[in-house]
Amino acid sequence: MKKLSIILFLVIVGISSISAQERMKFMGKSMDCSLKEMQTHLQGRGLKYQTTFENAVHLQGTFQGYLDCDFVIRQDYGIISFCRVVLPQKSYSVSWSQLYADYQNIVSKISAKYGQPIAEEYFEDNASYDLTDYGKISQVRDGKCHYNSLFPVGDYGLIIVAIDDSERVFIDYYDNTNSKKIEDLESDEL
Repeated sequence: MKKLSIILFLVIVGISSISAQERMKFMGKSMDCSLKEMQTHLQGRGLKYQTTFENAVHLQGTFQGYLDCDFVIRQDYGIISFCRVVLPQKSYSVSWSQLYADYQNIVSKISAKYGQPIAEEYFEDNASYDLTDYGKISQVRDGKCHYNSLFPVGDYGLIIVAIDDSERVFIDYYDNTNSKKIEDLESDEL
């Protein structure tokens, strides 16, 4: 995980010269916009507004054929910091095989567009758990599942696909220019 964190830091922060036209897009809209503009764009694409909370908006809709996905668009300092899609939680008991199939499906689709990811895929504690479907989903619940795929998108963005302990797959989109601006503003506060 430490290696993954270092790579993420270098990709987001280490790029200092990015041309103005190279910006990360989320569902066809450049992330170089306001939170309200992104919300309006997503609602125009059929997403339904759910709620606004501190520095973020929550919508629901379809993503890559998955119904009832959660979309969270967050801003810091008035700048979009990330756009997140969370695949729906199954109404039935989640199995590792289904969760992994959803993860692999999204990774495969993004790989087809952007190339192979930098991937980290392992369970932290194989000795204490059986390796059945139930044992693997137990490790997910206990936060011992590390399945992450990072997709550097040119020099202007990053997409991360991961499984977390909520037993869901999430996809995060970051724009390097926005990340750098936010980092600079945070640094100014020190």
